[in-house]
Amino acid sequence: MRGEEWNILEEHKNHADKFDIGAFIEKQKPRFKKQVASRQKLFPFVAAIIGLLVVCASALYYGTTEPVVRLVINGGVIGVTAEKAEAEAMVEAALEQYGQELGFKTLTKDEIVYETLRAPLKDRVALTLENVTAAITPYVDGYALTVGEQVLAKVASREALDEVLEAYTGHYTQSSGSKTIDSVEIQDNYASLPVELSPDEVMTQEEALNRLLMGGSTVTQHTVQDGESLWVIARKNDMLVEDILKVNEGLTEDSMIHPGQVLNLSEDHPTLTVVAKGTSTTEEVIPYTVVTREDNSVNPGASVVQQAGVTGVKNVTYSFVEKNGRTVEKEIVAEEIVSQPVDQIVARGPSVVTVSVASSRGSGNVSGIGWPISGNITSYYGGARRHTGIDIDGETGQPFYAAGAGTVSSAGWMGSYGYCILIDHGDGVTTRYAHASQLLVTAGDKVTKGQNIGLVGSTGRSTGSHLHFEIIINGNAVNPLNYL
Repeated sequence: MRGEEWNILEEHKNHADKFDIGAFIEKQKPRFKKQVASRQKLFPFVAAIIGLLVVCASALYYGTTEPVVRLVINGGVIGVTAEKAEAEAMVEAALEQYGQELGFKTLTKDEIVYETLRAPLKDRVALTLENVTAAITPYVDGYALTVGEQVLAKVASREALDEVLEAYTGHYTQSSGSKTIDSVEIQDNYASLPVELSPDEVMTQEEALNRLLMGGSTVTQHTVQDGESLWVIARKNDMLVEDILKVNEGLTEDSMIHPGQVLNLSEDHPTLTVVAKGTSTTEEVIPYTVVTREDNSVNPGASVVQQAGVTGVKNVTYSFVEKNGRTVEKEIVAEEIVSQPVDQIVARGPSVVTVSVASSRGSGNVSGIGWPISGNITSYYGGARRHTGIDIDGETGQPFYAAGAGTVSSAGWMGSYGYCILIDHGDGVTTRYAHASQLLVTAGDKVTKGQNIGLVGSTGRSTGSHLHFEIIINGNAVNPLNYL
């Protein structure tokens, strides 16, 4: 209905009593039908135009976009790819790449979303392994080995940590044909704790084992005593001269040290203490006895061996306790005699001359000192190591003898000297016999020149069986070859 028709109605609305609306509508029907028919003819044309516009818009949209999967990590868009499976594979590959060098797969707690949508071609950022790897924050469900609050090692799994500890204990507990390990335990109160680690924190098993074996060090102070050299101090403390030089700035092998001087000593100690208990069986020499008989048929002062001594052999079984490979307790549990020793019989002529020393105490007059053993010299006095004596080659179990008469001032274990004997000959003269396998005298014993006082060995810091022999005058080691 057009506007003028409504105006007619408005003109007659106040005269409704005079106006016949029914008649009016009947009169206007033909006109209304003609207008509606005219407009209906336009509808298909308008619909066609609208449909065309929709098709064009759709074609434009689908022509400039494509279906993609968009990867979003922690709210940031990383890129798009055609398939979700491809994006998931890149995430998995990135996690594997982080742990590839260490041989394990990493995990992540990042918020990862895969969005399916159509994206404009011009704005597309292709998803690559490189940008996925850069966006991910990886971690490992690892294990840490701790003692108290100290973290000793971090590895990728409990199994890896167990293997590291097994290798560590095995380093100090090697069984052999003559040695049996009955029990092994780590003495320290350690803990294996689950912990989240970044890949950079994770150690390989080899790195973790080396960290444990390196251990730590403790620095103590040593006051130089009379007669001590760097070499003597090193031997007493079971270390090398190089170990002392490392912790004393400015000190060299040629430096002179003096009594009262304070030196730093660094002692290395393993991270964990491995205690091993077991038994070992060794073949040991039974020394023969030297029987000396007076024989007037022998020239005065001379001796003649009438019967050579023969050492016996026995198998000795020990129970032992070791800490990090070093024996701390040892006890004989069984002995089996393989062969008995044979006495050495020596005929000695009348004694007309005795060994004499200067009457004034501490004069340092050396007289009558003899060789403690017969053999080649394998290391001489002095040199780069500042060796304080000479090393005489010998076999384990071979007897060695007192170089002169005197009193045993010390007999026992002495650090890197191993089993060691000191004999005071008076007048400030002392001799030292080191690395013995067995001691046959004790402190306070009176010994005669040539008396069998011990057996050659390789105890303490030693590279093989030999006798280390020193002559010490008023506390200072001298070259034995000048007095033998």
